[in-house]
Amino acid sequence: MLQLVNDTPFAVGASMFPDERGVDALYLCIKATFVVRPRVALAPSQLAIAKGDLHLGEPGRSSLIEAGEHHVGKAGTDVVMHGQAYAEHGRPSERVAVSVAVAERRKSVVVVGDREFRAMDRVSSPQPFVELPLVYERALGGRAAPHDKAAAELSSWNPVGVGIDRHPGAPVPNLEDPRAPFEGGGERPRTVGFGPIAPNWRPRVQFAGTYDAAWQRRRAPLLPDDFDKRFLNVAPAELQFDRFLQGGEPIVILGASRNGPLEFTLPRCALQVGATVSGMPRELPTQLETVALWPDEDSVSMSWRAKLSCDRELLSIEQLRVALARMDGVAA
Repeated sequence: MLQLVNDTPFAVGASMFPDERGVDALYLCIKATFVVRPRVALAPSQLAIAKGDLHLGEPGRSSLIEAGEHHVGKAGTDVVMHGQAYAEHGRPSERVAVSVAVAERRKSVVVVGDREFRAMDRVSSPQPFVELPLVYERALGGRAAPHDKAAAELSSWNPVGVGIDRHPGAPVPNLEDPRAPFEGGGERPRTVGFGPIAPNWRPRVQFAGTYDAAWQRRRAPLLPDDFDKRFLNVAPAELQFDRFLQGGEPIVILGASRNGPLEFTLPRCALQVGATVSGMPRELPTQLETVALWPDEDSVSMSWRAKLSCDRELLSIEQLRVALARMDGVAA
């Protein structure tokens, strides 16, 4: 019987399924949670590994809170953020700038108070706010009428948003691209946000591959030949890396914490993952695939993946062991 030994303070989970080439594989996910204020330290409660996609509301009709973490692996590290926009010093404001900077990447969004469309595509003045949720339900999108091709294009990027329906009294998106403010007059700016993107939305679905009659005959239930691992990257484009972060990268979050700016450095965790197969030891490299920022909790979670291609040796795997050789940048 397979034995999983976790010698770390982190959450660990294993899953078995064919990889993108159809080879049976065992995948390990290791997830660490740290508090980052007043200093970076191990969180007393570790977040669980997400077994499947977790939605804000009804699946398919609401945004993702967290994407499932059992899969064949990402193309690079994702950085996502969950939380609220906060007016500075708790004073009501019509607009708040929110930004996340990680290593050389930076993403900025302007969060505007509630507005509505008026006649002739005009927009009302924003209502001052103290906090507003950073969710795609408040970004540009929505469900389009079948005959409106331009609206259908926007809907494919964010079907749970607002702003496609412009009848008087309809809500205007709260989340704006600072380079393309939503001012009325018929403009169609892009969807912006910081959270994970759902698998059936256009930024991801274009990488899912072709599930046609030929796939059904030759390949099902395996992934199609043209499946692209970028499908599993869930972060907004500006916060998707084409490499795997190593830890030690600086992070600065502005406008998304009631306690003011957050600035810290990602911990460096030297993980050792090994497997025993038919009595023989194997070492498994790990990749840091997801960094999730939770500024309301002053915390960050980091998820790594290790893969063991085993094919016909699946039943010969005797033990999996996860150990932490070193952890830098974390207070004792």
